[in-house]
Amino acid sequence: MTVAIQVLGVEGYNKTDLLRSNVETALSNLNLALTVEEVNEVNRLMTYDISSIPALVVEGKVISQKQIPKVSELEILFKTIFQKNKNVRTMKTILFPTDFSKAAEKSFIYALKFANKIGASITTLHVYKLPDIKGVNLPKTLMKIYESIDLETFENYKSNVPQLHEIAKENNLGSVPIYHIMEEGETIPTIQTVATKNKADMIIMGTKGATGLKEIFIGSVAASLLEKAPCPVLVVPEKAVFDGKIDNIAMTTSFKKEEEEALRTVLALAGLFQAEVHCVNIDLAHVEPVLKRMEVFKSGFKDEKNIHFEVLDSIDLEETINNFLHEKKIDLLAMLTHRRKRFLEKLFSYSLTKKMANHLDTPVLAMPTDTI
Repeated sequence: MTVAIQVLGVEGYNKTDLLRSNVETALSNLNLALTVEEVNEVNRLMTYDISSIPALVVEGKVISQKQIPKVSELEILFKTIFQKNKNVRTMKTILFPTDFSKAAEKSFIYALKFANKIGASITTLHVYKLPDIKGVNLPKTLMKIYESIDLETFENYKSNVPQLHEIAKENNLGSVPIYHIMEEGETIPTIQTVATKNKADMIIMGTKGATGLKEIFIGSVAASLLEKAPCPVLVVPEKAVFDGKIDNIAMTTSFKKEEEEALRTVLALAGLFQAEVHCVNIDLAHVEPVLKRMEVFKSGFKDEKNIHFEVLDSIDLEETINNFLHEKKIDLLAMLTHRRKRFLEKLFSYSLTKKMANHLDTPVLAMPTDTI
């Protein structure tokens, strides 16, 4: 797992203990939930460019040696380095719904690499549904069959869980903490309930099976999952391949004040990957106010170096989006979802969404406005 802060020193040495204590106190005072790793092994210490201990390493850079910074000094340092990335860096729990299909395995690798990069754990969720027998008097033989379905589901679950850990090890991601939950119920409501109960910071899911991209964008599931999700949802298409790098992130926008915080979250995510952010509006109405709104919106981000703003005139939304994603080599498409506004239904017609669901190979990060 990627660790942002490391304390280098000798185990049990009082100065090493004091440095770690000051670091943890400063992080606590700033409400920054970051992992602090203490490095004591001689062979590892020799890999750092240091001449004395204890030493403090932040984001791979040696910040101090021998001298122990005060808590107040560390607070200033951590504010400068981490505060603008706080929303992303405090993401600790990723919920990964899975049906153990091959498509789910591919998106699990994506989730593992993503979790490793932001320093989060993964909780897998397997949802199953039994026949509804409420109010039905079943003969003993049928009751046994019903119970056997439940047992078979559990046995199948037990046999699949170790495979997820093997996938992590095979991809050198065995250090990512993985936990598992199995729940009976309707797929989407159960995902929502488990996400809330476990305080998930993000849901990452694949596009095949019962929770495919078609269902996510179309009809009732769009309202159930994306518009009511208690946290951002990252949808990973079957064709998507994550090499551990995200170089370009696109965010669709109307250049409105309410979208500023979402863009800051996207910028914080981009900062972890050193990615460029492309803030884009697809103008189907061809109205001049969009350009004026863009200029006002841009002024709030004038100090950001890795951001670009564009308005694209179009009469074909599907073709414009697809062309933009491919021309800019977009690795992740971020979109805001609005409660009770059916944002996705406005953005995508049914037929357009169906086409995009079949051909889109770019992961989509859906961010409910009230979770940002």
